[in-house]
This record gives sequence, structure tokens and C-alpha cells, in this order.
Amino acid sequence: MILMNYRTIPVTDTNWFLPQGVGGTSTLGISSITFGNTTIGSSNGITALNLWHAVGRSKLILEHEFCHKLFGEHIPLTGVHSNIGMMTPGHNGTTYIMTPMERSAPILNYIPINLIDQTGIYTDTLPDYTESGISYKIKIPGTSSEYVWIANHQKKSLYDGVSRGGSNCYDINFAEIDPFCPDGKGLYVYRQGSGCSNLNQPYDVVTSEGRFDWSFDRSVTVPLQNYHHSMGGNISIFITDNGSRYNGRDEYAKYVGTSLSTQILTDDVCSLDPDDYSIAWNERGDGLDAFNIGYEEIFSPYSNPSSSSCNSGNTGLTIALTHQNSTTGAIIVKVYYDNNTTALHDLPPSKPKNIKVTEDFISQYSYHPEIKWDANIEPDFVSATYGVELVEPEYEIYRGYSADCNVEPDYTLLTTLASNITEYIDNSVTLYTHERTYPGQGCNYYLRTYSYKVAAIDNRGARSLKSERGLTTGFTIACSSEDPFEDNILNCC
Repeated sequence: MILMNYRTIPVTDTNWFLPQGVGGTSTLGISSITFGNTTIGSSNGITALNLWHAVGRSKLILEHEFCHKLFGEHIPLTGVHSNIGMMTPGHNGTTYIMTPMERSAPILNYIPINLIDQTGIYTDTLPDYTESGISYKIKIPGTSSEYVWIANHQKKSLYDGVSRGGSNCYDINFAEIDPFCPDGKGLYVYRQGSGCSNLNQPYDVVTSEGRFDWSFDRSVTVPLQNYHHSMGGNISIFITDNGSRYNGRDEYAKYVGTSLSTQILTDDVCSLDPDDYSIAWNERGDGLDAFNIGYEEIFSPYSNPSSSSCNSGNTGLTIALTHQNSTTGAIIVKVYYDNNTTALHDLPPSKPKNIKVTEDFISQYSYHPEIKWDANIEPDFVSATYGVELVEPEYEIYRGYSADCNVEPDYTLLTTLASNITEYIDNSVTLYTHERTYPGQGCNYYLRTYSYKVAAIDNRGARSLKSERGLTTGFTIACSSEDPFEDNILNCC
């Protein structure tokens, strides 16, 4: 096995066999050479192009092409790539380490496969996957050959790049691997199968943030970025429309209309300037893709993303996080296999998703915040009579406010709504789109952000985690010396 690593393409060589932009190949690209009784041919190695990359990326290219040689010849990955792992279509998208699917390949004989495919309730502690090699392969009930794998990535290895995108990582290392970015720790769910992966590849990350229908929002002009990749010019920003737990796309790679698009930029929701953004490279994850205690604890047929694969009729698999060791990061996981009724009884509803706050205008310049979110579909939340009824299912709306949008506020309960209602207009808050001058009126303007979260309570009184934050920023008007946060603001102007 020969690993040939070129520092750069020998552009004076007219017989060079790799085109510009290709990082390597799982062959040597040479004619056979015989030394005595030994013959070396094109299949006896790999070729990689350093292209003046940093050491981390240079090693990655070698590893990627070596994995092509290894996996492409010994497991059913010949000629294809995966959305996740060492075998991504581009070197820049890799995790830098093998996924459980790759690491447990029979050719390696490296880690065992812990398979769950029998009815039961299973509880186990998952330490850091890279350190321990412990993961689970779980067959999706109702399918013939589709699985989810779960592994706890606490990123104890500096090469664990399972989620290295997001604006924070970009600021640290341009979403590469060196220096290390610690974001993205937690329990990862991988899906194995065909038909509803983002790119219809055999393996895919199931990000805890969910699947959605996407649309184009706007383009912004980005200065040239030239760290291992040339990026700049007019770049699109995409936003979620509706949640689509079975067939939607996540942020790793989404379809907008009929075109595949990557989320390089993230909208700066706290800026009033439409040209503001952050560079995130969310196609490599954004640090929020893992399941974690207090963030996203349930992966079920009714959650978004759904454990039902692409079929809403598959209701046999629920995975719940029950505890996490604050020192080691080890996560206790409970798997309900063909125990849908028990899972519904034991667990609260899944976290409400896709909360949005828009303007319900009452004049040309003033509005009330309007909150909308995707409906929960758990049977014991949709119906008060499912199972044993104790209370009427309902949504709770929480509100908080702050002078600085970038500061997460404290939240208090604002109101409750019936479980079949997924929108609410906060008539108790009036905001203005911009400052206006009223001479002699004694009015002062204050820029304020109102934030909202939603929780679901099922018919046993079990409460979900609160949703992500939805927010709106506008001006309040105070025409007295009172604190502008008080309820007796006089909107006299």
C-alpha cells in the first residue's frame, strides 16, 4: 500500500491524471512497475493532493482516500459517498473520525455492533463514542433494512469533528478542525437506509433541530473568504417554512424548490439591518444537532425529526435521554422498541418546533407580536380521551423581554391555549417599526426585544421542554417617567 501525497498539482505535467478541484483518488494512477517478483500497479495505493492545506486537512485527504480503498472494496459503499463520516462527497464535510457504521465494518473487526431489533425496553449508559467504541444499531420497525445508530459524541478526541460548523466554530477555525472547536457535544442519531436521507445516500445525520420545507429569503454580499476555500460574492440565506418531520430537509443540505442548496450563512435575527449575517457553514452542522438533556430529549414517531423514517405509520421506536453525567458527559438512554403505548405513557410530548414571531399590524407603523408554531401530534396531546385522561391538553406560551436582543431573557407564563391552536397574537404588547418624532409630546422611544417560547402539556399533565426562542424587535414608547417595561406605558404618541 503506497500513499502518494502531492504538495501541489504539477501543472507542467501534461499527463497529470487529476483535474483541478479534485482532492485525490483511491488509485496511484500509474502503469504497473515490476521489481523482481513484486509488481506495483495503480490499485496498490492512493493519491492525495495537499494543495498547501494545513496539516489537519492534509491528513484528512489521505484518510478519506484510504477509506475509499478500504470501504469501497470491502463493504457496500463502492462508488458512493455518505452525508456523514470519512466518506463525505467533499473532504471539507467529513467528521475526521469514523462513524459507528464505518468503525463497525466487518473488515475492520474493530468494535462490535450492539443491535436492537426485538420488542422490549432497553436502558444503557453511553460514554463518549470515540473513546469507548460503544454505539447502538436499532432497526426501524416496519422496515426491511432501515436502521438508526446512536452514539454519544463528547468530542474527547480533538479530531471528533462530528459537528464543526456554526458561527462560533467558524470564528475559531473557519469550520475546519484545527484549532479545536468544542461545540456540538451530545447524543447523535444516524440514519441508515435509502429514500429519505438528505442526499439519498446510505448514511445521514438526523439532526435534533428537525426537518423542514425551506425557502429562499434573500441574498447578501459577502467579502472574499480565502481559508482553505474561496467563498464570497452574493450568497443566499434560506429560512424554514413548515416543519416536515417525515420528508423535509435539515440544514446540512436542503432543497429549495427543486435545487439542492447549502446553508453557508445564518441570518442575524438580532439585527434590524437586512444585510447583517454570520458565516456558519451549517452544512457541517451548527453545534445544535445533538440530543441533550434540557435541549432535546425525545426522538419518537411524533417528534420532529421523526423516528418513523419516511412513513407516518411506523410508530414502534422511541428513544429518550433520561440523565447525563455532568463530569464525564455519559448519557443514559432508554429505547422503547415496539412499545409505543408505554413510551407515550412514560414520556412528555416532544419539544414544539418551528416557532416564528411576525407582525400583526394595527397601523402603518405599529403592530402586535403574532406567534406561530408547528402542531404536536402525540395522541395523548391531540386527544384528551387517549388513555387515562387527567387534564385537558394545552399549550403554554411564555414571554420575556430585554433591551439587548443578544441576551436571552427570563421567561414568565403569558397564557395557555387549547391543544388544537398553534398561533397567538399578543395584544398586550404594542411595538413600532421605527422611531417617530412628536415635538412637545414628551415621548421617549426604547428599542426592545420580546421573546416567546412554547411548551406542550399532555392529558396526564406531563410538560414538554420549551421550544426554541422566537423573537421580534421593535420600539416601545413611553410618554411618562415610568419604567418603559411597566404595564402602565402610555402609548399616547
